[in-house]
Amino acid sequence: QQAVFPDKEASARFVFPKPTWAQQRCRLSTGECSGHGECTTSGTCACDEGWSGIACAKTWEASETDDDFVLRTLASILASVTASSVLVLMVWHFCRCRQRLETSLIQGLTKAITQEDCGKIASTRRQLAWCGWNQRKINHVIHSIRRRQSEESGISLAYLLSQEFLELAQRRTGVEDPTFYDLGDAFFLRDEGIGACSVCPRDGELGCSFVDTLPPKYRQEATHFLSWTWGYRVSTVREALQSWLDTQQGMRAEDVFLFMCFF
Repeated sequence: QQAVFPDKEASARFVFPKPTWAQQRCRLSTGECSGHGECTTSGTCACDEGWSGIACAKTWEASETDDDFVLRTLASILASVTASSVLVLMVWHFCRCRQRLETSLIQGLTKAITQEDCGKIASTRRQLAWCGWNQRKINHVIHSIRRRQSEESGISLAYLLSQEFLELAQRRTGVEDPTFYDLGDAFFLRDEGIGACSVCPRDGELGCSFVDTLPPKYRQEATHFLSWTWGYRVSTVREALQSWLDTQQGMRAEDVFLFMCFF
């Protein structure tokens, strides 16, 4: 037992009314608000002037320092977000630059294949590999370019009007002015047919079209379509084409490439 009266002999303090359970928990958990306040009936500390915090353990100066810490934390988070945004923009910019570079390389590769520039083709292969392309993908793109060029190629009007073509036709057929039926047999059906030992850029098999055997200056993307018959003689075709060209003001034979089923 403990005495509460008289004061001189009291060993405990009589409290009335009795503190609420929340108030008692506050006193136990905060040590009577660290001696710098009182626990309220709701179980929270009412701090004395100059003190703050859940347990009244912080001075105003310490509280201000915490606010500074919060501000510094927010500034750090903002800086991190900004840095992340910059990183995302840098990655996006890099991807765009890489995409533009790859597009430029493919355009250069297409031109190099058209011109059969082996050095440029090899150089572009290395650059595409640097961009992360594997050899299978590079080979597939090169094959696609060659196939498309073959399918879209036309034979040069300058070549058809040249002495070179006329002499080839006469030599192969043994006829001074053969028809194109004669040329078909002599060019393609006899031993050592033109293109028989060359790989076709369309299917990768041996045997390609006549136009695929010509140098780049004599085969480019077709500019005109020619409707005709193989029954015509070489002289007839050459004279008709020359007559047509003479009516085309400012047009050069070197700039005309014909889609002709024979070639």
